[in-house]
Formats: sequence, structure tokens, C-alpha cells
Amino acid sequence: MKSFFIIALELDPKYAGAWYNLGIVGGGSVGGLQYSSKDCYMKALELDPKYAKAWCSLGSLGGGTVGGLPYSTKDCYMKALELEPKYKGG
Repeated sequence: MKSFFIIALELDPKYAGAWYNLGIVGGGSVGGLQYSSKDCYMKALELDPKYAKAWCSLGSLGGGTVGGLPYSTKDCYMKALELEPKYKGG
């Protein structure tokens, strides 16, 4: 399954959903560069800052930097809830 996400990203590196899904399966190598799950979620959010699931997943990994701004675990979860008030994670 991981290979499908990598192929999708080789074809379209701006596909936020594929970055998110690659993060779910543990990350991988795209374009010769290695991406961790956290890196994948941050890439997804750079492309689509309204991606609530990616915010929640980034929060579960301790937060990260999106758009040049640092986000803590709490910030990420708050952002996810702000975007989807009924969001329960997963």
C-alpha cells in the first residue's frame, strides 16, 4: 500500500491526501528523500492547512512546524477541533 502513495506523490507532489496517507503507513522515500510520518503530516498541512486529520496526527507525534510556525501538541489538536468541531480523531 505504501508504494501506491509514493507513486502518487512522484506523479503529483502537491497531493496532500497522499502525504497524509504516507504518514499513516510510517513515511517513506519520495524523490530520493526520506520522510518520517511527522514530515508527511507537515507536508500535507503545508499543502492543505485545513486538513483536520493531519493536524490531529501531527499532534499525536508531539506537534511540528507548519508554514514556518511551531505548533505544540495542544495547538495541533486545537487546530483540528477548530476546523472540525465534531472531530474525534483517528
